[in-house]
Amino acid sequence: MKVSSYFLLLAVLSLLFLGCEEILQNTDPVVTDVTVSPSTTTVAKGANKTFTAAVTGQNDPAQTVTWSVTGGVTGTAITSAGVLSVSANETTSTLTVKATSTVDTTKSGTATVTVTVPDGITFTNNTGGNAALSGSPYGYEMWTEGGNNNKLIWYGPNQRGGAAFRAEWNNPNDFLGRVGYFWGNGGSYTTYKNIYVDFAYTRSGRSTAGNYSYIGIYGWSRNPLIEYYIVEDWFGNQWQSDTTPMGTATTGGSEAGSFTVDGATYKIIKSTRTNAPSINGTATFTQYFSIRQTPRKSGTISVTKHFEKWAELSMELGNMYECKFLVEAGGGTGWLELSNLEFFQENTPRN
Repeated sequence: MKVSSYFLLLAVLSLLFLGCEEILQNTDPVVTDVTVSPSTTTVAKGANKTFTAAVTGQNDPAQTVTWSVTGGVTGTAITSAGVLSVSANETTSTLTVKATSTVDTTKSGTATVTVTVPDGITFTNNTGGNAALSGSPYGYEMWTEGGNNNKLIWYGPNQRGGAAFRAEWNNPNDFLGRVGYFWGNGGSYTTYKNIYVDFAYTRSGRSTAGNYSYIGIYGWSRNPLIEYYIVEDWFGNQWQSDTTPMGTATTGGSEAGSFTVDGATYKIIKSTRTNAPSINGTATFTQYFSIRQTPRKSGTISVTKHFEKWAELSMELGNMYECKFLVEAGGGTGWLELSNLEFFQENTPRN
């Protein structure tokens, strides 16, 4: 062998050795696949679902991923931990959940989510008074005059706080749908400790509930016969927007005072209804209103605080008939859906 050929062979072998050594020493992680579990599933409107992701590849790539969801309305979202929340007002039937590797963003996996309507019990007839909701401490009442396809759907004792419901109405003269505590001919409000209500909902838009509407806490007392409202929100009407709180032009009566609770000012109105429908049949009775001046769609209502303030203004309640969460519509075609509703009776007032 010539000397030049010998050295050429050595050079080639050296290059091959160095290349193999570089390959052997390359320990950078390489992602080959991302798998999302479950890969297909169903999630009801207003419900949550947790997803997990597995990242596979060479050299032990990190399992961290970035989550995203496509195809949903505002309010449908997924957290960094893979928890999907489907909006109660979701209109899309199919969503795509995606997990993208943080090591190699060109590698990702997906899951297909079918959006379903949550199970519930649908009521379409007037109850003629309170009706118990089985397995829960709550009752419901539905009263409608005119219209068609009016309904109240209760989601059950183990869903969305246990009292949540959806209400729908179609051009009624008046529609009331409500769920909460029922006592009949109970004691004074002080009998029931400190009542708090946690709530969250979505609803149809402006002017979908006729010329008057109320969303919030509602009930009656006997001896004296009082109809009361704690109004958190409303749908607006042809004269006034849904972002501007209603006043005596809607409720009648006159302002009796105001106070601040739950982060806002409430105006208090006292009014009289003459020969109007009531829990005692047609009667003349007094109405009490606390109307929140900054409408909201979620939060906590310190119900007993309103009762106490009314008493300070010589607006006394009698034997408590009920304390329920209400949507009332004086016409229009619309809906309201609660993603959470829960009532509490607590020994000690919350700060």
